Amino acid sequence: MLKQSGARRYPARGLVCCLAAIFATSVLIACGGGDDTVDATGGRELLARVQNENYRSWRRAPGWDSRLPSIGGGHGGQLDIYVNDVVAAILDNGGPVKELPAGAAIVKDVWNGTDLHAIAIMDKRADGWYWAEFSGFGEVSAAGHPAGCINCHQSGVDYVRAFVLP
Repeated sequence: MLKQSGARRYPARGLVCCLAAIFATSVLIACGGGDDTVDATGGRELLARVQNENYRSWRRAPGWDSRLPSIGGGHGGQLDIYVNDVVAAILDNGGPVKELPAGAAIVKDVWNGTDLHAIAIMDKRADGWYWAEFSGFGEVSAAGHPAGCINCHQSGVDYVRAFVLP
């Protein structure tokens, strides 16, 4: 009796292996495009700035009038999303807007029940977006131009995913 090869008994195995290789390659490619060096000093300065501006008094982002579950994002939990006066003015003026100007800031509070889990900030600067994320206790976990932030947010208009620009 002849022994059949695995490829003959399971013809889809080759296709599955090929698709897995393509997926792995695309993940490796997607992980580039950022600098994962944590700019802890810059991150702390940004957090202090938005806290001094009392960001929780800012306007809530469109569609986020109250705390809502995160849908399809990397932050998880429930979110409160705030936009500063620069973003609010753009939203008030209508569109179309392809890019927010320097000075725009968006802050997400990430909640797990009643516990503040994280604070994520996008701050538009002359050279592009600066991202920072902190634990609920204010410890810097990412700051600068992290690849994870860039790769996730690149699907949005001007890297904004939580709401639609006019």
